[in-house]
Amino acid sequence: MLIRHFARRAAPMVQKRTFIGIDAMQKSPSKIAEARAVQNKGGTWLGADGPTYLKQKNDKYWTAAAGGLAAFAGIQLVSGYFHMFHGTNKLE
Repeated sequence: MLIRHFARRAAPMVQKRTFIGIDAMQKSPSKIAEARAVQNKGGTWLGADGPTYLKQKNDKYWTAAAGGLAAFAGIQLVSGYFHMFHGTNKLE
């Protein structure tokens, strides 16, 4: 009897842990029907005509700067490969 008592105490206890937001997510009302109704009427898809990354006032400038940086990096990469392939522009 004592062995059974100590065995139960030594057995790992199952802990009930909850994730902080799970209860709130499970108890909140579903908005899927509302969103589905909007999508069925014609939707709010932005697509290619109005991408989300161009909605703010300065987004066009940031996108142009990122594109310019990517183009510069690509040119530098291709230039480096060209010089390595032909053996030119070496530091001696």
